[in-house]
This record gives sequence, C-alpha cells and structure tokens, in this order.
Amino acid sequence: MKTKTIKVLVVEDEVLLIRNISRKITAVSDDFDVIGEVYNGKEALDIIGRLHPDIVFTDIRMPIMDGLELARILHEDYPEIYTVIVSGYDDFEYARTVLAYRVYDYLLKPLQKEALEKLLFSLREQILGDKKGQIYEILNHQIKGAPALSSQQSMGLTLESRRFSMFLICLGNLQLHNDTAAGELTYQNEWKTLSEIPLLKDDCFKESDFWFFPYQWYNIKLLLAEDLPDPIQDTADTLHNILKGSMPLASVTLVYSKNTVDFAQLHDMAGMLYKLLSSAYVIGHSAIFAFPSASKSLSPAVLPINFINHFQTLIVSNNTAGFQMAVSGLLTEWEKAQYPQQWIEKILLQFLHILQQNLYFSEDEYDEMYKNIFQILETEQTLSDATDKIVSELLHWLILYQSIPSEIEDTIENLDSFIHSHYTESINLSELAKKYHFNQSYLTRIFKKQKGEAPLKLINTLRINDAKKLLLQPELSVREISEMLGFSNQHYFSRIFKDFTDQLPKEYRIENSLTENTL
Repeated sequence: MKTKTIKVLVVEDEVLLIRNISRKITAVSDDFDVIGEVYNGKEALDIIGRLHPDIVFTDIRMPIMDGLELARILHEDYPEIYTVIVSGYDDFEYARTVLAYRVYDYLLKPLQKEALEKLLFSLREQILGDKKGQIYEILNHQIKGAPALSSQQSMGLTLESRRFSMFLICLGNLQLHNDTAAGELTYQNEWKTLSEIPLLKDDCFKESDFWFFPYQWYNIKLLLAEDLPDPIQDTADTLHNILKGSMPLASVTLVYSKNTVDFAQLHDMAGMLYKLLSSAYVIGHSAIFAFPSASKSLSPAVLPINFINHFQTLIVSNNTAGFQMAVSGLLTEWEKAQYPQQWIEKILLQFLHILQQNLYFSEDEYDEMYKNIFQILETEQTLSDATDKIVSELLHWLILYQSIPSEIEDTIENLDSFIHSHYTESINLSELAKKYHFNQSYLTRIFKKQKGEAPLKLINTLRINDAKKLLLQPELSVREISEMLGFSNQHYFSRIFKDFTDQLPKEYRIENSLTENTL
C-alpha cells in the first residue's frame, strides 16, 4: 500500500483548543492523521516513543512539562520529528528560544486556515521526501546485503510487511571486464535521459511508489515498485517498450521477478535477476526475461581441442591469413547462434590464454591486449560490429610478438648458463627475475617456451640427474646428498626425487645397488 499518511500529535492543555486544532489539521487533507491529543509534554513523550509521529504541534505554557522543554527533547532525541509551536504568546523572547531548538514554525492562536494549510503542505513535501529517502537507504542496504541502518529500527517493521515488484534494467552490453570512466559518463547521460522522459508517469507506475538503485555496473539499475495497478508481466512489457523507444541506439534488457518479493528476499532476488541477466544476455539484442524461467541449453564454454591445436599451428607458423579467417569465422558463428555474451567472453579468455602461451609479450602487454579486446566487445552495439576490430587487435599482437626479441633471447641464454653453473646452490627465482629486470611469471613463461621447460624444472632436472649418480655411493647419506645438491631439506628432496623417478631416494639406491652387484 502506498503510504502518504502524515502522523500528527497535538499537545495542548486546554480541551476545547486541542479539539479545535486537531479538527483544523484533519480538515486540510486526508494525508494528515492526528494520532493523539495529550495535555502536557510528559504525556507527549510517552506517545512519541510508541507511535513515532512525523509532526508535533505543541503549546508553550503547559503543566508538568512545557512546550519549550518538549521542543528541546525532540531536538536532541528525535531530530526527524518536525516541531510546530502553537501559542498565544507571540513575544520575541519565546520565539527566539524555540528557534534554538530548530522548531519548524511558530503559529499564533487562533490558527488561521490559510497559514495552517501553507504550513502543512510544506511539511508534507519535506516529510514524504525524508521518508522516501530513508526508505531508499534502508532498501539499498538490504539489496546489498549490508547491515541494517539505525533508521530501520523505526520503520523496519513497516518495510518487512511490504512487498515489491523487481525489475533489473541493463542498457547496452554487460560490462564484465570493461570499467572505464568514459563508459561510465556515457551511461550517466543515458540514465539522465531516462529520468527526463515521462517513464514512470505512465499508467503502469502512476499510482505506485518506486525506487531506482545502481547495481553491479554503471549501465545496470534495479527498479523496485510497490502497488502496481497492472499484473507484473504487463508492467514489464510496458516498461520495456518505453525504454526501447527512449534508447534507440542501445539494446535494452529487462529482467523481472514474476512474483512480488518481500523485504527479506530483496538481496537474494537481486542476485538471481543479475545471474539470469548475465547468463542470457546476447550482445546487441534487446530482450525481456522473467524469473524463474527455463534456462537455455548451451554447449560448454570450452574451446574444442581440435580448434586449439589448429589455432596454435596458425600462430607458430605465423599464418596471419589463416589466423584472421579462423577468428572471423568463429565470431560470425557465435553471432548467428546468438550465444550469450558471458559464454563468448569465457571462450575469448581461453583464446587469449593460448596467445599468451605462444607469443613473446610481457604481463603488462598481455593486460593491455586483454583490456582492448574486452573494451571492443563490451562497447560495440553488435558482435558483427566488434568482429573486425577484435581480429585487427589480435593480429596486431600476433605480428608484433611472434618472435622472441633479441634482448629477451640474450636474457634467456644468460639465465640458462647461470642455472647450469649454479644449480647446486640455493637459487631464488624471484631474485633472478629482478636481476634481469623481468616479472618472474613472464620470465618463467618465456624461458619455458624457448628452452622447453621452466627454470625450476630445469634446476630440479639437473639436480636429480646428479642425485642418481650420488645415490650409488653408499658412503653418502640421503641427507648429505640433498644438502650437496642445494635442496632446502631432505623431505623436499625426497618428494622431488619421487616426482621424477616414481621412487624414493632409498628405494632407488637399494634397487640400483642390487643391479650393480648382480652385474
């Protein structure tokens, strides 16, 4: 139910006056409900603690607790309540005292209809705005799954009894990897455009409360609505058509819950709507999805092994024409099949990983390629618009880093020589990478590509080859051999030895000693 009622408490020690004030307030509008009439400040505080009025009209001169003391307590303990002084004492000293307590206004008895109406209508706008703002913050925290706000203590019970219709709106493509300031500015302008059209003044929302929340990415917003006059599906269709008509240059995707959702379910349902959006969105295609719905059956987002082998052959042979044809064909096939964006991005990540394993670029250069590829995919209006740009970007990296740069080749040879000369010493690969001014993971990858095995694997290969010979010398203990070969401890040596030979050092020694004795 849409809540517009403003709760008013009247505090006055004269019976005829208190009835007269209450009657005049309720006569202004049905939006105002006098929830209590009390005769002094102490009685007022008892009701305030239980019923949480929005406005307190109070006289100044009253027994037990006067209006000035009541105004002071309201100012300190209930700053959200608007206090209005109603008194026949219009001298400046009283007015100056109550102004210190942030009293909203000061009216003289008898109340004038015009002055009262003007005051109440002004208060109504502020109170409803305050309430909607408070509700927005509470709902936003609930959607995010964050701890409840202190303001929820006073209105949480009201929200918990209410039910909401939920609509997740996405303008353009999913921004799964691309998060640029330029893109954010673009979508800020898009949302501003939506706010300037009579979007939510349509019949589907005219009698409803509604709230917009940012969600996940800057081009996605969550709309909560309460008291929709039409069925949710009809409202979703109407809303989607309005959005598409307002955003002709961008795809508009709407995901909604078929059923209303209570306050406690907001966080979980928002996550499920986003999950459906992520799994179903097709680049460049406006669509509407209802939750729950049957999921579309898709092949696993994994590159077939035959394509991986073909792709690697094209890279190694520097067949740029074949490479271009293969990538273009793949993207064209995806567009015809209308594969979801998330599925395509998972495949592209495998694609880029193959390039990383077969080309000679650094981690920073890989990150730049990664960023460029996904920025193209996530900002172009259709997959066909993105295809030529993606192919061109990939060819750029393929041509530029097909062969190993001479300075890196020299580094690899120097590192190889160093390892062969010092493998029995304690070698810190991180320190070696710094010595040669390279990132450790990059240096390891390039070394493996050039030499056929990673530096650590080479170190252990050389050590284990020596260990096999040393184990045939019975005067040397396994511990002594592990120390001679630079292993940090005997246990680690035994584990590495078994990885290479499928035997523990002692097992290898016994078996090979018996073989020698037999010979």
